[in-house]
Amino acid sequence: MVRICRLLIFFILTTLQLSAQRFLVSNENENILYARIQNPVSVVVDGVSCKQLVVKTDNRTISGEAANKYSCKYIALPETPGIAKITVYKKHQRKLKKVGEMLFRVKWLPCSRTNGGKY
Repeated sequence: MVRICRLLIFFILTTLQLSAQRFLVSNENENILYARIQNPVSVVVDGVSCKQLVVKTDNRTISGEAANKYSCKYIALPETPGIAKITVYKKHQRKLKKVGEMLFRVKWLPCSRTNGGKY
């Protein structure tokens, strides 16, 4: 429920940008990406098909899922902990027009702890 509320609040805040085109970058882990792990990310831009989107990041790579070439699903693979900026562009007359960018926290994947005893 908390996750849905956060997504709803985020979506409302992004729609308040009157002069900008509305877009949303979301992942299953709220706004956290894990370093050196494949993180599924979805991108939606109002009025733009998935084939017209180009998504880039400043923290290693982001690529479209091979099985879903024409979907808006991507795999983000950040290299280092900190902040990853994901920038969304749309193709318009053979040029890229920036739609917007979002920041995600990047953390190491937490290690599981065992007690070392018997089951």
